Amino acid sequence: MKKTHFLLSAILMALLINFSCTESPKERIWSFELGDVAFDSVKANFIGQSAQEIYFKKENDIWKIDVSDSIYKDYTLLELSGFQPEKGWLNIAIVDSPKIVKYNVSNILLFSDEKPVKVKASLLQTLDNALFFTSDYSDTEYLNAKKMASLYSQLIRDEVSIEEATKNIFEYIESTPNSLAIMKYLVQFYYSLDLETSKKLLATLDDDAKNTRHGKALASYIEDMEAFKSTDKFQVFDLPRCDNPENIEPFVKDDGKYKLIIFSSVGCGPCHAAIPIYKEVYNDLSNKLDMLYISIDRSDLIEKWNEILVKYEIPWRSYFSYNIESGILQKYMLYSVPSSFLVYPDLTYEKIDIRKQEDKDKLYKLIRNS
Repeated sequence: MKKTHFLLSAILMALLINFSCTESPKERIWSFELGDVAFDSVKANFIGQSAQEIYFKKENDIWKIDVSDSIYKDYTLLELSGFQPEKGWLNIAIVDSPKIVKYNVSNILLFSDEKPVKVKASLLQTLDNALFFTSDYSDTEYLNAKKMASLYSQLIRDEVSIEEATKNIFEYIESTPNSLAIMKYLVQFYYSLDLETSKKLLATLDDDAKNTRHGKALASYIEDMEAFKSTDKFQVFDLPRCDNPENIEPFVKDDGKYKLIIFSSVGCGPCHAAIPIYKEVYNDLSNKLDMLYISIDRSDLIEKWNEILVKYEIPWRSYFSYNIESGILQKYMLYSVPSSFLVYPDLTYEKIDIRKQEDKDKLYKLIRNS
């Protein structure tokens, strides 16, 4: 399995929060007792489409935090950190074993929704500005989350086959069909599953699970996969232009040119490292080749993306894709950025990576001979 599945998972998990939640909020207090380790402050950064940072309150040496429904139901991972004056902010990892072991799951967001969460932990090890605490905390949701996270780790390292992983997932769902942990972790496996398996998986879910935003995300993924496989023509969507987000237009123009469509993002180092190659291609071929960027970033990163366009003096068109509900990458079954497609004048297309000399040479030969 490719390591890019990590990025895919992150991207897909973030997109889940686009689905609206109508349930009323409830109070959900989590308490953490971190042994004898002293901190001036402790905070949690919840991982989702937009980061949510919340500080704990300290009561009698116990750190407490109120986790809202919108966080509990929408987010899967969290980063914990504690501040010590002499060392600054240190990462806090709470594991479930008295030693650091393979697939030791850390900082799972999914604790019980049925009882108060009280985690009593003790310092296990200090590594690279991180403190590892061990805890024996467990309940159904937490155990389900650990099983799914461990299974995914095994899958991407080719330690289990996709057939074996799928068999385990079906068994997990059948044993606890309403498990939020299982539903939330399913997203990590989407791009490893074929269309028929995905359909069977959706059919296995009960109505309550299907109606969660995670169940709806699976249904959306299946629809996008069916649309992707149903045609050999490139799908074109209306997207906001980066130079004027109020101007929403089809990002592919019918001008008879070949198109090089590059998917990128603010935080993608390899994307920015490839800009000199993209500029070389643009300077050499732009009379016959229409190049354009599609940013996969959130709407709150508009300013940062436009700063990148100015910084690197990008001459080609650029679009945002935050208006695509299931995410633009999912529409094309892509794993990561940077990714790019060469689109022919008749809208047939192929995936291409001009960072590779072989693909770059192929592009030059095709465009110059057209």
